[in-house]
Amino acid sequence: MSILRSIHDRLTGVLGRDCQGKPLRPGDRVEVIDDGTVKDDWIGFRTTVAGKAPENEEYPGMPRVRLANGATGCARCLMRVNDNDSASWRDVVKSTGWTPRRVTTEEREDEGVSP
Repeated sequence: MSILRSIHDRLTGVLGRDCQGKPLRPGDRVEVIDDGTVKDDWIGFRTTVAGKAPENEEYPGMPRVRLANGATGCARCLMRVNDNDSASWRDVVKSTGWTPRRVTTEEREDEGVSP
């Protein structure tokens, strides 16, 4: 890695790079990729970058990710997931079968939420 890239990364909050060389920052959405060391349960797991691993851990300096149980962990090979502008409710309905609907004031009051 060049010294200029290293300085740029440090100044812009980059914690590391994914398997394609894209910068990873806290809050970025990532997917765990199989590099031969990942348990089958975690391959394809989507999560967010939580921070950087301390130097005294197994993967020092690697980006930490949030796990399903609320804990954090590290993976050697992550791929940043790009949220594009083409995402739409129509795509959500098609892929999940769930249809969004407007919440009325009466429903909110029934749940104890004031308008």
